Amino acid sequence: MPSTLRALTSTFVSDLRRLSFEQTLTIVLFAELWALGRAADAKVLKSEGGHDVVSASDVPFEGGATPRPLSKEEIAEYVEFYARAAKNFVEKCGGDGVESK
Repeated sequence: MPSTLRALTSTFVSDLRRLSFEQTLTIVLFAELWALGRAADAKVLKSEGGHDVVSASDVPFEGGATPRPLSKEEIAEYVEFYARAAKNFVEKCGGDGVESK
């Protein structure tokens, strides 16, 4: 079971939409978008789809796997992922704002 929310999945969108639109209290709902980067657990990434630990460089997190640096094309893809997640949160889930790190 993942320990982070996955804002790109349809399940996340439908569950959060229900939370934000069916609640009776007035709340302000913000999301913080971030990537695990070099702090990711290599074993979890491999078991959940065969993914590599990636980051901006090959400098490992203390005690972690050495990440594979992202290419310029992959960085552009990450920008798209963040944009899609932010749009889903605000437009489909009823969120009020997004912070990305």
